[in-house]
Amino acid sequence: MADLLSKLEWEPLPDGTPGRRRILSGGEIVEDVMNCFFKGYQTLFHCVSRCIHHSDQSNVTAGCREAWKWLRYNIPTIAVPVEVDKKDVPCFVYHAGTPELVEAWANRTCIIHRQDVIDLDALHELVCGAKIPSTDGDATWLHIVILKGTDSISKLGILLHTQHAPFDGTALKYIFNLYLAQLAKILSSDTYVPDMLPWGKEVDNLIPAAMNVLAPHEPQPIPPSSGEMPTANHPYYESLLKVMEAMGVTFPVCHIGARFCLILKYLSVRLEVADVDPALGGNSKAGITGNNDVGVYQEAAITGGVDA
Repeated sequence: MADLLSKLEWEPLPDGTPGRRRILSGGEIVEDVMNCFFKGYQTLFHCVSRCIHHSDQSNVTAGCREAWKWLRYNIPTIAVPVEVDKKDVPCFVYHAGTPELVEAWANRTCIIHRQDVIDLDALHELVCGAKIPSTDGDATWLHIVILKGTDSISKLGILLHTQHAPFDGTALKYIFNLYLAQLAKILSSDTYVPDMLPWGKEVDNLIPAAMNVLAPHEPQPIPPSSGEMPTANHPYYESLLKVMEAMGVTFPVCHIGARFCLILKYLSVRLEVADVDPALGGNSKAGITGNNDVGVYQEAAITGGVDA
């Protein structure tokens, strides 16, 4: 297994620039292919409304961006898009930040909206058609909604919009809670001073592929060197059937059939090109991906999230 799992580790960028990359695996590949072929189907959103003490608008919006930058340092995955290399291998790619680059990123991805009435449903409808990744290479956005025509803010609407490949619902709620806790810390202090984050070192906080952190008691895939054939009786591959059944149930009718077969064919090609054991196409608990909404039995590497 060591030779297989080593392929899923973060490695330096091939061009020598500061950062890391790793190939996608398992459910991460499935979600990336669905994003490419189904125009963002299963894109993730999570939103909350929060009442706050009356605060100056500029202080609140600045605090929202400071908390967003703090979150990137601790969970750099929010700044990781999927890129396809020259061999058609999909990879998560992270470019290390500098204070200037992170400031520009925060200004692009932490977006302030002003509405007559805070309406997160309307905001969701407005942003849900965005292409992932964007032309700027962004794949995660935080939308902040405040009321028009007031300098003092007592209520916020917050919507997190991201790709499904690196995150599942559990992970999304967990990182949302981290963000809210940091935002509360900032807004509740009259003397808050932003941390001097050592940008560049955040690469050490990149989340490993969950395949690489499976507990000893969890089902393991069959090593490529083994002569054993995968069967539905194997606990690891049994979950694959459950995944496919759940996906079949939740697919829109117009998407079932030829297009779904095309996805599976494309997935198998990507796995072959990436020189990854086809077993990874199953429920590998890979990355921090999955789809709790449709019953996919994949577990996030980041766990323990509580509804924000």
